[in-house]
Amino acid sequence: MVPGGKRRVAVNMIVPSWGARCGVAEYSKALVEALVFVAGSECRVKVSRGDLRAEDLRSAMEPGVVHIQHEYGLYSTPALRFLIATARSWGIPAIATMHDFLTQAHERNELIKSCVDVIIVHSTQLSEELIRLGAPAGRVRIIPMGCREYPLGDRNAIRRSLGIDDSPAIGFFGFALPSKGIFELAAATKLLRRDHPGLVCFMFGASPFFAESSASEIRAEMAARGLGEGVILKSDYMPLEEVVNYLHAMDVNILPYRNVGFIGTSSAVRVLMAARRPIITTNIPYFADLQGEVYKIASADPEHIAGAVQEILGSPEKQAQLISHVNAYLKANSWEVVARKHMEVYLGVARATQYSSASAAFKPVTGGPATRDDSIGIAPRVLPGEVPGVPAATWAPQVPEWMWERVVNRFGRKGKGAS
Repeated sequence: MVPGGKRRVAVNMIVPSWGARCGVAEYSKALVEALVFVAGSECRVKVSRGDLRAEDLRSAMEPGVVHIQHEYGLYSTPALRFLIATARSWGIPAIATMHDFLTQAHERNELIKSCVDVIIVHSTQLSEELIRLGAPAGRVRIIPMGCREYPLGDRNAIRRSLGIDDSPAIGFFGFALPSKGIFELAAATKLLRRDHPGLVCFMFGASPFFAESSASEIRAEMAARGLGEGVILKSDYMPLEEVVNYLHAMDVNILPYRNVGFIGTSSAVRVLMAARRPIITTNIPYFADLQGEVYKIASADPEHIAGAVQEILGSPEKQAQLISHVNAYLKANSWEVVARKHMEVYLGVARATQYSSASAAFKPVTGGPATRDDSIGIAPRVLPGEVPGVPAATWAPQVPEWMWERVVNRFGRKGKGAS
């Protein structure tokens, strides 16, 4: 307990990609910072790439939880099973945030829905999918992805610094990968320049850690296809505040992702939202959590992209409407709001676990759901198909081959610069 009688909780947050250029790592960093700001001494957070130590999670005064930041490419199923089993062996509850969902990943999905105490998702669509597969509704919690606001500079001054004249400018932010619709956006730019000869498309797209040469390869491929005119690909790392201000200078920002079969949410679109300019996205599951905040198009077809840009450029009313919805969303889903919702989950799970200071170990509550108003159910303590152990190298920061397999399946290929 802390002064004033409030409960404390120790959180061991598992983020295998911590420190890398990765959406899950950036999300986790923002969440940790918000927890520190909102909860202070009520929440002690330790981030690791996958190693668990009893002393981090057990003490006389602080019940603990393990919070797994899950994306399929970040874990092998045996490693994840061992991770959950380790927490279970200490009687410590496990929470998993599912940042994406793939129906075909049967073994992984079964492990999470059966053996994790609370599953956090960012969208109603993903929640419904998990419940359809048999996850108890009482253990699935929807917490939207947090949004950060940045100080915005003068648009006209920023446009001048970028060399933009009175012609329209459109923007993109995200990894430089074909799956993000970059080639389609370049082709749409070529179409738009027929009516707007001075139009420029700024792509703020760095190479991801698993394909370090992707930006240079995409730049070369665009040139080979005759799509380079009017397109500026900025692949150097820039602080997000700088990127947001550049996007603020655009007339429209666009995320024309291809549908690769995953259900999830986009962290990149939150960066675009912080720029407070109209946003176009494809109508795919990654943007299912957003409605009036973005203008959705049927596909990444260049004609669809160009048509949407033309419509928004020609309608000040539509621009104002989109920006108004974004402003409301940013306020309702700030990282501070999201951190408080996480604290409710952490403390709820901790209260559902009886702690014995004499034995210095947690003992799971038996007999079904927790005795709380919101009734957090406790997952079974026995893991089906449990493995005896996983080598420590599983958690090393290099990218293992099983991860490359998932990357190739999802994005198409490694990239020549990756190893």
